[in-house]
Amino acid sequence: MRAMLKKIEIKNFKSLKDCSIELRDFNVVIGQNASGKTNFVELFKLLRKIYADGEPFPFLDWWGYDNVVWDRKEELPITIKLFFASNGYNYSFETIFTGVGGKFQILKEALEIEGILSLEIEGEWLRVRHDEKFLEDAWVKIQGMDESNSSLHELLEKRKEDLVEQSVKVDKKTTPYCVFEGLGSRSFSFYKNLALVEAKYERQVEQYPLFILEPSIGEGFEMEPFSLFANWEIQEFIKNITILKGLDIRKMKEPYKQRREVRISEEGDNICNILYNLFLKENKIPDRVDSLLSYIFPDTSLRFELTQDGRVLMKVFERYASGRFLEVTAPGISDGFYKALTIFTALESEPSLLVVDEVENSLHAKALELLIDELKMSECRTILTTHSPMVVDIVEPKDLILVEKGDEGSVFRRSEKPEEVRKELSERGITLSERWLYGKL
Repeated sequence: MRAMLKKIEIKNFKSLKDCSIELRDFNVVIGQNASGKTNFVELFKLLRKIYADGEPFPFLDWWGYDNVVWDRKEELPITIKLFFASNGYNYSFETIFTGVGGKFQILKEALEIEGILSLEIEGEWLRVRHDEKFLEDAWVKIQGMDESNSSLHELLEKRKEDLVEQSVKVDKKTTPYCVFEGLGSRSFSFYKNLALVEAKYERQVEQYPLFILEPSIGEGFEMEPFSLFANWEIQEFIKNITILKGLDIRKMKEPYKQRREVRISEEGDNICNILYNLFLKENKIPDRVDSLLSYIFPDTSLRFELTQDGRVLMKVFERYASGRFLEVTAPGISDGFYKALTIFTALESEPSLLVVDEVENSLHAKALELLIDELKMSECRTILTTHSPMVVDIVEPKDLILVEKGDEGSVFRRSEKPEEVRKELSERGITLSERWLYGKL
């Protein structure tokens, strides 16, 4: 089961001074120019740069930290908090960082498993805080565990009250990129669905362990503490976010160096190589991509050719009434064809989150309707941004997130009563986009 992103909170990123955004499976962000839609998209780009790409200074694309922090106030840190649901648990990951003085620094990272525990590292301190009710129940359970286990024996010598909050001082030189990265030597004991973790920070100043009681995931030899599982899920989630923004159609038409890739770039310039790698798996274009393209662009087929220098060239052919196929050279292929192909291929690569900025660009109404239907039916959590009334009329009121910008930054909100909105639209004979354009959403 994949972690499902339910909500995101942002502080001090560009126009997102203090925002809380609830997410569903399918989300369409609408608003005027410069209201904050693209800033929301770029937030995920920054997360990838920090936690997937590991860039030493992840603000270079924006020409410095002062261009990404609220009101250009470099003294302010940026906070991002992601809320997930997974395996019957709700948990969150918070990261606070800065780039003041041209130096990227993570100030704090925290994982909180709702009703169980929180783990955080801030400055010199690594802390564990247990939920008192959970600890009470867990303490009863561990009384029946095998006392020959050295970790358990050492734990039982402590008072239960000492486990509610534990701290250990760590080496300031260490800068982990996730709250558990620095937890070096660990030993685990399991009792049914309960895990006992004895963890030592690999560079801790004072040599004593942290004792962590928490749920366990898996069975037999595959069991692991939920906190470590959640840590893996968070990293996989961020690594597999796909962002499509400012597609470079010209580069898409050029041959691309063949290499193993699974994620489409933000500009989509590697779409030919991604699709070719998918083609190699079964010696055909993936069925979903092929059928969707055939519906929008009938009598069109794709082929691949390797150039002498090892680059992949995608060729497009159109079938005429006579049955003859004629190659359409790159300058003659529509931008809409590449836009649709990129989004359908992105779906096929199964991203953890698909974010598409200005989805309407280059696409006809029929293509947009098919695309949106496919996105809504897929298992991929999706965020689209749009200026288009046409897109607004295709989706449902419950899908919309309206963003407006004021003196205190961007504000995101959903319709409080989407079913009543639908009823009103029907009674008054107006469209959803008309209601939006006149400020009544």
